[in-house]
Amino acid sequence: MKSLQNFIYALLSVAIVAIISSYFTRHGIAAWYHNAVPSRFTPPDSVFPVVWSVLYFLMVLSFYGILQLPDKNQTLDARLIFLSQLLLNIVWCFSFFYAKQLAAGFCIILVLDYLVYRTIAAFRKLRPVSAFLLYPYFLWLGYATFLNLIFIINNGLIIDF
Repeated sequence: MKSLQNFIYALLSVAIVAIISSYFTRHGIAAWYHNAVPSRFTPPDSVFPVVWSVLYFLMVLSFYGILQLPDKNQTLDARLIFLSQLLLNIVWCFSFFYAKQLAAGFCIILVLDYLVYRTIAAFRKLRPVSAFLLYPYFLWLGYATFLNLIFIINNGLIIDF
């Protein structure tokens, strides 16, 4: 029963983040994103839901693996870092897409990159497979950081339209 509860907790934690982040992202895409000057490295819109669905699924599995471990300080710290980076994912979507604050979004995504790196390092000590499942997310965030920077270069620090 505890295993099922852990899976539901992991699934709900990530799903709530996905839903909220998706809301802010869809709002920005509808309001201004397509009027901005994109990077030539930006993939078509249809790529993002597929990639994020896979990444969120891998996050659920990764977090579930950590939730299965006994409640020790190191495990609790790893869980907290994971939940912190999930929260920051929402903050980035809000800042970049909803509030059109590209510079703030860039600063936030740099911190997010660091937190995901820390999450991977913490998970690697506890359950290496859980860390491994987060590598695609970390790579995608690096790519998103690059795209965020190009958006600033092409459009300025704040979008006015």
